[in-house]
Amino acid sequence: MKEIDEQLTQAKELWDDGKQAQAIQILEELDEKTPTTQVAELLNHFYVANQQYSEALQLVANQSTNFLHHPGVFADYLGALIATNNFIVAWKTLASADQQMKIPAMVTRLEEAEVRYQEDFPQSVRADERHFYHLGDRQLADQIKAIKQAYHLPQKNYIRAASFNLVDPYLNQLTRVSILKDLVDLRVERELDFIWLDEKSYRVVPAQIDVGRLRKELMRLIEQSADPVQAELLIQQAGLMYDLAFPFPERVFATATGWLAALQAQFLAGKEVKQFHSLNKIMNSIMTS
Repeated sequence: MKEIDEQLTQAKELWDDGKQAQAIQILEELDEKTPTTQVAELLNHFYVANQQYSEALQLVANQSTNFLHHPGVFADYLGALIATNNFIVAWKTLASADQQMKIPAMVTRLEEAEVRYQEDFPQSVRADERHFYHLGDRQLADQIKAIKQAYHLPQKNYIRAASFNLVDPYLNQLTRVSILKDLVDLRVERELDFIWLDEKSYRVVPAQIDVGRLRKELMRLIEQSADPVQAELLIQQAGLMYDLAFPFPERVFATATGWLAALQAQFLAGKEVKQFHSLNKIMNSIMTS
C-alpha cells in the first residue's frame, strides 16, 4: 500500500509539472499491476483532463457500478460523455444517479452541449435521426449500429424517433424492447404507444414501468433450484425470454414460480409451453435473421 501511495504521489507531481504523458503512464502501469479504486479514480481524472475521452470511458466500463458513486468520478465521466456527444448515455446516467449527483449545473451543461451540437452539426443530427426512424427494413446487426449512432442525438430528437420505432410493425421485437428500455432509463413521462408480443398496441408511460422485482425473484429461484450448469442455461434463456416479454412479463406468467416452471419444462424437459409460443417464434426469427 505504501508503494502505491508513493506512485500516486509521483504521478500527481509529474502532472503538476506538466508531464501529463508520464503521469498517465505510471497510473496505467499501476492499474494493470495493482488495480485499486484510488488508482482508477486518479487515472480517470487525468484521462478526462488530458482529453483522452475514449480511454476514460473504457476505464469506467471496466469498473464496478459503485465506481460512479464518487462525485468527482461521476463529474469526470459525465464530462467525457458530453465531450464525445454521447448525449443519451449521459442523460441515462444522470437519471439513474444518486440525488446528490444531480446538481443543476450538470443538467445545464448537458443541455447547452446538445444545443451547440445541433447548431454545429445539423446535417449529422438529421441524418442520424432519419436512420433511426427507418430500422424495420434493416438486419438486426444494422439496427444495433443505428441505435448506437442515435445515442449521439439530442434527447428530444432521440425520443421523437424512438416513439415511432415503438409502433413500427416491421421492427424486430428485441430491438423494439431495447428502445423502450432506453426510454424507461431516460424516465420519459409521456404516454406512448408500444407494440407487444401479441402484435397489439398498448399505451405505456416509460417512467412508470418497473418489472425489476419479478425478474430478480425469478433469477433467485433459478439459482436455488438447479445445479450450476443448468442454472447458467436457465438464466441465459430466462433473460432473453423475459426481455422479449417486456414490459408485461406478468401477462405470460404472473409469478416468478410460474416462469421458472415453464423454463424448466421447455429447456430442461423439452416440453412445449403454450405461453411461450410467441416468444419462441420471435427467438427463432432472431436466430435466422
